[in-house]
Parts: sequence; structure tokens; C-alpha cells
Amino acid sequence: MMSCGSSGGDDTDKEAPGITIKSPEAKESFVGDAIVKVSFTATDNVALKSYVVNVKLTKAASVASVKVAPEVFTFDKSGLLSGKTQDVAFDMTLPGNPEKGEYTIEIKVTDASTEENIKSEPRIFVVE
Repeated sequence: MMSCGSSGGDDTDKEAPGITIKSPEAKESFVGDAIVKVSFTATDNVALKSYVVNVKLTKAASVASVKVAPEVFTFDKSGLLSGKTQDVAFDMTLPGNPEKGEYTIEIKVTDASTEENIKSEPRIFVVE
């Protein structure tokens, strides 16, 4: 027989949230001044809390001669989430003369658990 106040188990949410990146496509190519559509779906078995999106150059392209120095492009965005499933979409505009190469967009989703389960998902896109 169990005593009062004990459920006999640990009800703490230990499952990390899920992330499905819809865009940009893996290895999708862009040029300067392009608008990159970023969209993903965040899911959790109990409740979502927040997201953070970071973009950075991870592999610069080799360029023989450059007349105008390229702009180093980075991007950060964060927001709150709620419910068990939420779609997030926004536009990210590249500068007119971005550094060419491979960029990694990393999306981190945190759930509302006291354990703060975090799932991180990277996606690479290319600036030519």
C-alpha cells in the first residue's frame, strides 16, 4: 500500500523537445540581398517554452581577389513558445555583400519542464 502524497514514480518531464526545420533547405544557395525564409516546427510531449536561432559563417569560401571587403553576417533571434506544437516562421535578409561560404543556422528549443530539456538542430545553407 502506498502512502499519501506519493505517486510511486517520478513525473518529471525528461523528454527533450523536437524540432523539424522546414526552410531553408539543406545546402540551399543564396546571394547578397536575398531574403532567406526560416521556418520550423517545435514540439514537446508536455509544453514548449522558448526558442533561439543563431546563424554564423562556418566555412568561408576561398576568393582569389576581392575589390570590396565582404560583410561578416551573423543573425540571432529568440522568442517564446506555448502549447505542445508551434510553427515559427520569419524572414532573414542577407547583406548586399555577404561573406561567401557555408553558414550554419542553429535552432534551440527549450521545453517548460523544470529540467529545462533542450534540443538543438543545425542546418547548413550556402552564400555564393
